[in-house]
Amino acid sequence: RIGKLESRMQMLGDGRTVMEDRIGKLESWAQKRGDGGAAGDDVSDRIGKLETWVKKCGDERAVGGDAADRTGEVKHVRGNQPSIDESVKEVEDRERRKCNIVVFNVLESDSKENEDRKSHDIEEMKKILNELKIDAALLNPVRLGPKKQDQKWPRPLRLTVESEDIKWSILKESKNLKDSGEEALKAVFIKKDMTQLERQREAELRQALKEKREAEQQSGGNARWTIWRGKVVKLKADD
Repeated sequence: RIGKLESRMQMLGDGRTVMEDRIGKLESWAQKRGDGGAAGDDVSDRIGKLETWVKKCGDERAVGGDAADRTGEVKHVRGNQPSIDESVKEVEDRERRKCNIVVFNVLESDSKENEDRKSHDIEEMKKILNELKIDAALLNPVRLGPKKQDQKWPRPLRLTVESEDIKWSILKESKNLKDSGEEALKAVFIKKDMTQLERQREAELRQALKEKREAEQQSGGNARWTIWRGKVVKLKADD
């Protein structure tokens, strides 16, 4: 019985990752809410099913936790499952960020005028897009975080582009910046604008990747590890 409980708790320990997958699927339906009719009904129905699923997981976690308290042999897992309100907010937050990119290591302007700084950031970003051979409108340039004296790196620059397709094109081509003929552009890298949950998940994946690579090195192996579609995976010999 304890073995079954351990297996069940391990499965439930992945609840947040499963929830993230469901949130991702729900996003595509949430985009249709403005269409009304059947699309809106589908979204409401999916949110209702999501709520039932979360409650079920919460109940099962509680049962597993009680068993753990009684036996002292099964780890008690709590606090990782998002509530329905948190899940819906996550969907809405991703929707707001869907056409945003965040650009790192772009030189900042020293101007005291806000409009001058914005114009500078737009012009610097145009240079980057020109290097990538992408033509796109750029909106709402914002530097993230407070500006500090003697900071080593420029603050990240967040911008909005006209569509998700443009965003993904920029992200796909941005890897080529490392081969740029301009030294300043070689240090630039671009990421999508992530929610707090996405940033936390990315940090966990990078930590897991680091541990896999260190373990591989310590064992004397030569396998290569990477992050692929939200998981840490071992690359094949011919990859």
